[in-house]
Amino acid sequence: MKNARILLLLCLLGFIANSVFGQDDAVQMSIDGLYERVYDRFGTSYALEDLIVKPEQPSGFSVNRGGTPISLDGPCLAGNDFELYFELGSGFHSLDTEVNGLPVNGPANQAIACRVFEQISAFLNTGCDANSGAHRVRIWFRPLEDVLDANDLTPDPIPDIEAAGPFTPLAVGSSFYELISVSDPDYGGIVDGLVWQNLQTGRDPWGTFTTPIFSTGGQLQNATPDLFHGYIAYNFYRSDLPVIYNGIADAADFFQVDLFATLLHEATHTLGFNSLIGPDGNSVFGATYNYFSRYDLHIRNSDATLPFLEHTSGGMVNCAMYDFQYALSPSDLGPFNALDPPQNGLDDPCPFFPPVAQPGIANNLYCPGVPVIQTMGLNNKLYAPNCFEGGSSLSHVSVSS
Repeated sequence: MKNARILLLLCLLGFIANSVFGQDDAVQMSIDGLYERVYDRFGTSYALEDLIVKPEQPSGFSVNRGGTPISLDGPCLAGNDFELYFELGSGFHSLDTEVNGLPVNGPANQAIACRVFEQISAFLNTGCDANSGAHRVRIWFRPLEDVLDANDLTPDPIPDIEAAGPFTPLAVGSSFYELISVSDPDYGGIVDGLVWQNLQTGRDPWGTFTTPIFSTGGQLQNATPDLFHGYIAYNFYRSDLPVIYNGIADAADFFQVDLFATLLHEATHTLGFNSLIGPDGNSVFGATYNYFSRYDLHIRNSDATLPFLEHTSGGMVNCAMYDFQYALSPSDLGPFNALDPPQNGLDDPCPFFPPVAQPGIANNLYCPGVPVIQTMGLNNKLYAPNCFEGGSSLSHVSVSS
């Protein structure tokens, strides 16, 4: 009788294990499968498994792309806070000598990327132990083509990235965001990117979302894997762009693109300097993922009197992280017409609007309809071109500020 009970127990355990782990494509890495999809700041979704930094034998790392492992160079341990990985074909891999037929210097570009994040780490001074490794933010340097193929930054589809010409950005950067679907349209949550969470807490936020036991590649795993927290991609595809300066000894010439400055710009986006408000005032993640960024809490209308986001109880509520809604009209997002053809990113300080003097606005220049971001009592005009540019509008300070 005792043996029969043991046999029955073993059969039951085998059935449970098979139902949970038997089919690899049905296995969920996150708790109750609530966090299987993650997002970047453009609203593009990713599968958790595609963000794993996978060790390769006998050495090295790879990332999954359509079921195929792609070589990763790294990690570059940048200061106390970051570790960088460089995908083959990104223009930063040590073996990269060309991208889309154009020459690149992968090792030199990689050295600049490491220098950028070393400087950021020194500036942040988080006090984290450089030797612990557990807290480090993992940044993924990717081919720009893969980023553009997954979102609406450029005309879709793009048969040839170079043919898209001025519509392709110089570079892009984003943190990843973990969101839970909420059916209540009034939820209005405030979400922080995983890069920000890691730096603020000193702990890997992925451990909050993933299960302690999961299956990948047919193998059971018993700990949270190393997953990327954010990414950066640079445009090495366009021959019409100025020559890249990837040195550090001197300043870039007038007709050169300073790679250090460009990567530093994108790195600030990974840290959370970006809006999650779309052209209609709703979240870029859609109705069932109604989340905005902490940055959005500081955006005001053009005369800095009204916040873009208002708590549903009325006004602003200190420390609240949900029940926020866009409180103004779509016209307050900027003096643009969403139906206009793209303006190629040209930053006209007051597109179609005459500037007038206005006390309290940066440089005493007030553009009717151009929103501002309010920090430490200062109001700086935001980039708000005629045609709303996803990922750019509201996420940059205007060059005229």
